[in-house]
Amino acid sequence: MIPLTLNSPSVTRQQLEDASPELVARWFSAIRAEMRTSDGEKRWALEAPYTKHSSELSILTQNVWGVPGLTSNSQLRFDALGDFLKTSSFDVVALQEMWDARTKQILERANFPYVVTSPGFPGLTRRAGLAICSRHPIINTYHLSFKNYGGVESAVRKGALAARILLPNGTSKLIVNTHLVSPTEKLSYLLCSERRTAAIRIAQISELSAWLDEISTKGEEDRIVLGDFNAPENTVEYQVMRNRLGVDLYRSRLPLGVKPSSFQPE
Repeated sequence: MIPLTLNSPSVTRQQLEDASPELVARWFSAIRAEMRTSDGEKRWALEAPYTKHSSELSILTQNVWGVPGLTSNSQLRFDALGDFLKTSSFDVVALQEMWDARTKQILERANFPYVVTSPGFPGLTRRAGLAICSRHPIINTYHLSFKNYGGVESAVRKGALAARILLPNGTSKLIVNTHLVSPTEKLSYLLCSERRTAAIRIAQISELSAWLDEISTKGEEDRIVLGDFNAPENTVEYQVMRNRLGVDLYRSRLPLGVKPSSFQPE
């Protein structure tokens, strides 16, 4: 097993368990700036100097891997993420899988002035596990519970959380955090096939699109949809999202070879 270093582009569960809390926190800070292309070339995209206008936002989306009893080294990861967010320059952070009761520590350590969570937070049964943190005032909030779901995820209730954020220039942006149904894994295929979960994701995207049309202020604000879509770019679901939700801002900024860093690359 190769030990975790500050130059590691990603980290496995074993590396995370073997590393010190201090190293994990420093690695978390380092990967925010560093992106790698498919041939290994480093791309310093997020830290490139630029003049930030009053309508621009620096945004992070992160699945915190907070399923109670099923995730390893949770305390270390939650603490490291909270400490990282506290010293980060992000204006808005969208978090998914905030089901474990200890995920509250992420929000407490991050200490953002404005925070909204999905109903029933924290908790797993019939909960969405979503949170939005903002350094700008949140003036409206909305929550959607998906009607389409299946498999082992019938026990939870995924959906979307939206927050209208007031910017310094007086305009607003609608920030939307969502978590679509996961691919089938291990024995869960006995309850719901991959073909079925793909169909559920497409149905959830349709629900999300219709809901956004209802809550949006037409012609007066941008909508930014973040989250864990469980839909790689080579899937039909991704193409449906592009058609229903608009431009992929991540891909429009970074070339195809660039992949996001992750605690859990696989």
